[in-house]
Amino acid sequence: MRDPTVPDKTNESLLPKSLDPAARGPAAAVLDQMKMWGVGERLPVCFAEQAPAAMRARIAHAANRWSKWANLVFDFGPSADDPAMCDAGKPYAITIGFKDQGSWSYTGTDSRHHVPSMNLGNMDDPGSRVAQNAQEFDRVVLHEFGHAIGLDHEHQSPNAHCSDQIDWPEAESYYKQRMGWTPEQVHENLETMDVPLRAAKDALEISGFDKKSIMQYSLPPEIFKEGRAAACFSTVNYEPSPTDAKWVAGLYPAEATGQVRVKKAVLTTLDKVFKDGGVPDDERKAAIAKIAETFSLTLNQDNKAGRDVNAVTIQKLEQNSSGANSPNIGTINGNVTFGAPPPR
Repeated sequence: MRDPTVPDKTNESLLPKSLDPAARGPAAAVLDQMKMWGVGERLPVCFAEQAPAAMRARIAHAANRWSKWANLVFDFGPSADDPAMCDAGKPYAITIGFKDQGSWSYTGTDSRHHVPSMNLGNMDDPGSRVAQNAQEFDRVVLHEFGHAIGLDHEHQSPNAHCSDQIDWPEAESYYKQRMGWTPEQVHENLETMDVPLRAAKDALEISGFDKKSIMQYSLPPEIFKEGRAAACFSTVNYEPSPTDAKWVAGLYPAEATGQVRVKKAVLTTLDKVFKDGGVPDDERKAAIAKIAETFSLTLNQDNKAGRDVNAVTIQKLEQNSSGANSPNIGTINGNVTFGAPPPR
């Protein structure tokens, strides 16, 4: 498994130009956490490349296991036995292909910008190694659909400190021989992500390194300085862990207000990164407004002289699948605040 060969840079333009270069990585990592789908949203999924109906049905069945915890619906079309092929005239949230090497997926709502947005290498072939192993088949689908609903690699968590434990020349050699990865791909898939990455998890009171996560790579002892004694050494996880279940249930709870708390934490953290990164108040305010617009938020600003330039009110107009408007969202004096949700 690896990340897409062409990273999604759709939202990089949202970062203020004056942001200190050293802060751009952390800011992008926080912004990634805004890519969650709406609570209760029905996500149309299709297959962009041909595969037997039985294989498409196996993929749909495995993916739908996430709905046990996440208030999301993967809509594979009207027939469970013959999930939909893509129709060029229709929009889709997630599109699945098979022809690229390995398996990968874009993260969360980035999936809307790419066809295919997910690759499940060789899983169109009933005779392939992965297709012959039901446990491995489901594991790959669960992992990639985990990315598609907004989850990152667990071994790249700042809480894991895996970068400090890896022997990088050995890791580069190992993955070049077995996966054909370049050194850049090795670092992209294994290196600890920029702090502050876990604003959303902090909001859900999920801490620590979850070695049992379905989003954790199986990391061989050969790539670690201490071999099997390394804290990040891990074998294959075939099922979502209890922490995975809590994580996605918090991102996609029964009521939209639960997701609001997560967005509050993300926006507050992003605002702080901008501030600490030297962005002037006017530019910071404009950046927050643009981010609001990009993520289907309408921003009404009152920028009277003498008032704090970050005093704004945001209201999300986009409706969720239940027809109820989402809560009011605002940033007041640098801290993100959320109003009570409207009656349902």
